[in-house]
Amino acid sequence: MKSLKMIFVTLALAALLLGACVAPPAATTSAPVASPAASADTEAAAGPSASSALTTTIPSTTTLVPLKDAVATMDPQDVWQNFYELTQIPRPSHHEEQVRDFLVQFGQDLGLETIVDDVGNVLIRKPAAPGLENLEGVILQAHMDMVPQKWSGF
Repeated sequence: MKSLKMIFVTLALAALLLGACVAPPAATTSAPVASPAASADTEAAAGPSASSALTTTIPSTTTLVPLKDAVATMDPQDVWQNFYELTQIPRPSHHEEQVRDFLVQFGQDLGLETIVDDVGNVLIRKPAAPGLENLEGVILQAHMDMVPQKWSGF
């Protein structure tokens, strides 16, 4: 059965990976690739060290695999499948209705208290496990929207 932890893992992965592609492990030879966040404006504003901080190294022998093709080989399978489903939902800023519906259904399918507040935030509450009711709770927050970006080569 899926757990609430999976919701947060999925949202965190979505925020980090943006669902573009995954790269399997490869050889040690590598070539730097500019991050989509890196730009001349960023470097000028932050100084020369900004470009190195915003550079990702991808092994030169790595073949990028679309997430839809790689997800079947990834563990834990239910987390990655759920993540893939989340990446397929268009959700630009101010148009989060579809992802909101997805998250509400996800929480309800788990039998968890699921609330949409007046401004559209989704709150999913999971009670503490037996014996842990007196411990402090944990609150995790993430954006539902995703700023679309076109990358050449993907």
